[in-house]
Amino acid sequence: MSHEISTVEVVFRDLSDAFDELSAQNLSPRKVRTVFSNFLELSYRLTQMMYKEYPRKTGEKWQAKNFDRWNEVSEFLKELRPIDAHKHTVLIQVHERNFFGITEDSPECFVSEHTWSIGDQHANLPPEGVRAIVVDPKTGQAHQVPPRKTEYEFYLYPHTEEKEAELLQLGDRNIHSLSKKYFDTLKEYYQYYHERLTTR
Repeated sequence: MSHEISTVEVVFRDLSDAFDELSAQNLSPRKVRTVFSNFLELSYRLTQMMYKEYPRKTGEKWQAKNFDRWNEVSEFLKELRPIDAHKHTVLIQVHERNFFGITEDSPECFVSEHTWSIGDQHANLPPEGVRAIVVDPKTGQAHQVPPRKTEYEFYLYPHTEEKEAELLQLGDRNIHSLSKKYFDTLKEYYQYYHERLTTR
């Protein structure tokens, strides 16, 4: 059929949508975790569809290993997908970064950073973080100072010492930045697939 729908294209568009949805999640631990899990599953499904579609269109076997731009991040996340699906659900931590004004009139800030383990992985909001208490030297009264700005990052929580060591080697455990690196590779992989089809 000349107008046959490409299942690879369908899955890649689903993968792109999942990446966009993940990129937009910057507050809810529950949504970050569930969308990230879906992103991993779709990245796996992309190659599975290539294994089925490529021989149907070319009569030859698809060789994902011939794509030469896999890297440490893509290999780590490829290995994480079956762990998430069959062994241990991916868990996350929240890294909180608060910016407190040094004085009310000063534009300068001091930064306080903390990483929280989340007991409730279905929480819609990060845990309430550290707050600064200031004591008035004249009155002795203490009052809480809210941060001028708070930023959140979502970290992978490794289940094993082996995965912890791999994350340390990568130098990155931020789910959003790891996913961005992986998706950039997957876009090249998808383009490579199409180039292989069109040069047949």
